Amino acid sequence: MTDLVFKGQNDQVLTNSLLVAEKFGKRHADVVRAIENSLTKGSESTNAKLRSSFVLTTYEDVTGKSN
Repeated sequence: MTDLVFKGQNDQVLTNSLLVAEKFGKRHADVVRAIENSLTKGSESTNAKLRSSFVLTTYEDVTGKSN
């Protein structure tokens, strides 16, 4: 199994939703939905702080499809 965290630029500690789903035995779509829900439950200032911790990215799966 892949490690849950990795180092990015400037040794910043990172993870992604695919690794979280794999590590905890959850469906990736459910992890993404939980993240999206958590970004809308608090006050606007709290939500803004939480949103700054996430970056929307894409990846290419084994079939070559961009997700």
